[in-house]
Amino acid sequence: MFRSYEERYLGVDNAMDGVRVKFKPVNGVYLKGFIGEQRLGFDGGFTKGPGLVRGGSGDLLERTLRQSGGERPQHHPWRQLREQVPGGPRPLLELPENVGAWAARLNYISAKWNLYAEYAYKINDPNSSNNGIYKYGEALMFNAAYSVKGLGISAGIHSYDNMVYRSNRAAGPFDLNINFLPPLAKQHTYNLPATLYPYATQPNNEVAGEGEIFHKWKKGTALGGKYGTKLAINGSVAYALDTVGIVDDTVTYDGYTSSLFAKGGALVLQRHQ
Repeated sequence: MFRSYEERYLGVDNAMDGVRVKFKPVNGVYLKGFIGEQRLGFDGGFTKGPGLVRGGSGDLLERTLRQSGGERPQHHPWRQLREQVPGGPRPLLELPENVGAWAARLNYISAKWNLYAEYAYKINDPNSSNNGIYKYGEALMFNAAYSVKGLGISAGIHSYDNMVYRSNRAAGPFDLNINFLPPLAKQHTYNLPATLYPYATQPNNEVAGEGEIFHKWKKGTALGGKYGTKLAINGSVAYALDTVGIVDDTVTYDGYTSSLFAKGGALVLQRHQ
């Protein structure tokens, strides 16, 4: 739900100017809270975004079990018609001054397995990226990894729906982003075209999956040779989310209906290596 990140060589800098507090009341319980403003740029001096970002996190660690969560807010508190414009009725909607979001995550780790699941929910947030609709946003992801000596297998799937989240709803696509949506595509180091043009997550709607198998043959074996041999096979695919537009949407202003993991017809990524 939140990531403060600074990488000036990439032109990304939304570091926070504020206060962060960490507290550990007992062993295994970790609490964190913060409040501040996001950095917007340095044009004409140091500038900050107009929004105030507040958040909190709680983690419970029990042996290899970790989870956190919160109450699910209502997502229709600000939908109301404000006035009628002379010359014909046209509804003016009240924009929410505060946009809340919460996430719950669960991580299980053992000697061979690492299983992770996370769900995030964002209340209505009409902005320039979703054409001003009042639909809530949600995201769900699952990752699984199995590892023994010389062999590793990993797989992941996720689905994002209307998850653009900025501290200023009129900001550009690279400014004042609050959240981070992990892509399911291999990040390259030496492959120049893939390094310069990596796949970018589609935050408005995406259904994606990725799998990878890694195997290492010991040196001195027939396939390992003198130094050992490593083989990795990776494949990833991403589709647009299947959405159905709402006709004459003058009551809820949701814009469309959708279901997580309902794959649409548009293929946005297919990569095998």
